[in-house]
Amino acid sequence: MKRSKIRRRSRVFRRRRGGAVFGKVLLWLLVIPVAIGGYFLAQYLFEGGGGKPAIAPTAPTESTTATTPSQTPSATPTVPNVSDGANVKNMQALYLPASALYAPETWTATLEAASAAGYNAVIVDVKDADGRLWYISSSPLAQTARAVQTKAVSVEVLTALRDAWQEKWGLTLIPRVYAFRDHTAPRYLENARVTVQGDTDAVWYDDKPDEGGRRWLNPYAEEARGYILEITAELHGIGFPLLMLDGVQFPDQEARAYYGDAEQTALPRGDVLAGFAARMNEVVGKDGWMLTVGGMAAVGEKTGVYGANPATFGVGVIAPWALPSSFGGKLTLGGATVASPNSHPYEAATLLFGQLKARLQLMESPPQAMPWLQAGGYNTADVAAQVTALREQLGADAPYVLYHPDGKYAF
Repeated sequence: MKRSKIRRRSRVFRRRRGGAVFGKVLLWLLVIPVAIGGYFLAQYLFEGGGGKPAIAPTAPTESTTATTPSQTPSATPTVPNVSDGANVKNMQALYLPASALYAPETWTATLEAASAAGYNAVIVDVKDADGRLWYISSSPLAQTARAVQTKAVSVEVLTALRDAWQEKWGLTLIPRVYAFRDHTAPRYLENARVTVQGDTDAVWYDDKPDEGGRRWLNPYAEEARGYILEITAELHGIGFPLLMLDGVQFPDQEARAYYGDAEQTALPRGDVLAGFAARMNEVVGKDGWMLTVGGMAAVGEKTGVYGANPATFGVGVIAPWALPSSFGGKLTLGGATVASPNSHPYEAATLLFGQLKARLQLMESPPQAMPWLQAGGYNTADVAAQVTALREQLGADAPYVLYHPDGKYAF
């Protein structure tokens, strides 16, 4: 099957030295030593197998026999058409850290193996959970925030990687942007940060700074919202029709946090975040982005940091954080309980996705759901168990994102 390519949007930024940079990127991708690349690729492919995933394991197994995460593996992966935005049915994505941008040659074997295993999209941090920017943005607020990192790649390199991954492996590059969870910009954007009650000149931290406390952008502040909108508009303008946003929330610990006395601070928090989502819809289109949300929040539980169920914010696609390890010692929903969810990935996923399905069916215009699944600490049978539960509850074409914090996968 001929893989579809992303249709380019009208470019806001003129590309310079694009051909030369594109050639360099392809050179990086092609000159990996044959012996090393072959070794790792052989590992992935021989582990991948061709059988159906194991169903309902009761605990992570010790078996070294791996299966492909896809329930219906194919030699020719189905490439979703995202040229017009968020058509994510049949999308199988995996997460890679920002080093996939500034050191892409180190990820060639992973990308090759992912494509062979049926994956068709890659989510990469371009603005991470610390607020660091990994591409050279022209956003005025990004410059003021001093968020662009030394290793950040140019727009030309970023778009060349996008094109190369699509053409070589059929992998759609989806940039992930953290919004108000941002430890970098509040140092310099005085009108965008959360401050301290009684000392509004001081930057607020969600814990003691020497114990890992983090700064936050203020969701009520127009400059904070404007900063994220500048970044996403820029990415959309240079030809990324689908983006991922994360951290669209308030802090989960707010001792002495002060959000200012602007008129908006009187509004319910759910309305504030839904209003931001509406502006995102205006900037990139409702089908131009998807939103990572808490798994419990997506089913109407533990919604405090959102002020409401984020599935009701008017987003086209939500991506619930559905890692079994994130639910602690037990997962209780709808009167049912799964003890030790991390040891029972199928049961935990079945319970969560069943509740999610019921919740979405009650909505007049529900978003699509593209959950994050766990790879870290799991073998491929455990990954396959989550995929099986997902498709049993949300349909055979239900999309998902496979997550390992270090991008280490055994397909």
